[in-house]
Amino acid sequence: MDEDAAKFHLLSETRYKYQDADKVVSGIGNLEGHILEVGCGPGFFTIPLAKAIVGKGTLDAIDTSPEMIKILKERLSTVDLPVSRVVRTIVGDAERIYYPERSFDLIFLANTFHDLKDPKGFLVRMNRIMRPGGFAVNIDWSAAESEFGPPAQIRISEEKSKKMFEDAHFVFVENLYGGDFHYGQKFTRP
Repeated sequence: MDEDAAKFHLLSETRYKYQDADKVVSGIGNLEGHILEVGCGPGFFTIPLAKAIVGKGTLDAIDTSPEMIKILKERLSTVDLPVSRVVRTIVGDAERIYYPERSFDLIFLANTFHDLKDPKGFLVRMNRIMRPGGFAVNIDWSAAESEFGPPAQIRISEEKSKKMFEDAHFVFVENLYGGDFHYGQKFTRP
């Protein structure tokens, strides 16, 4: 996706109407520690996450697209300095990047899980880099066809997502608000 398309869709007013980023982030609960946001794009969720973690932790925002990271950096330059300082932007493939074991208190995925090449392998790696007692939040497109989002045939249903996380030894905590066309799930690592 090029910069213009990203600015048009991923940060559009229409998206804010069907997926309230602040509501998603506030629904997670108290945020602290070290957060990994996988597939951050231009920062639709990054800035609300950063605002929630200021003074209590840090946020690594990773995306495969240099263009998305460029847009995110531009957006971070317009927010309060304490907010921008908690974010470290990374161009990279979250399915391949290395982090030490037990690095993160929260791993956050939004509209990304269905795009992973190896979601089962990713969940195994995610479990390894999450601290015991940490959380994983998966916000993704509901399986039903909708006027927005990816084709229904590549979406991962809420039930299948839950099973995949549980098969990777995560424990389901609760359903969360994800948006009008989305589901949200919160898991913990025992």
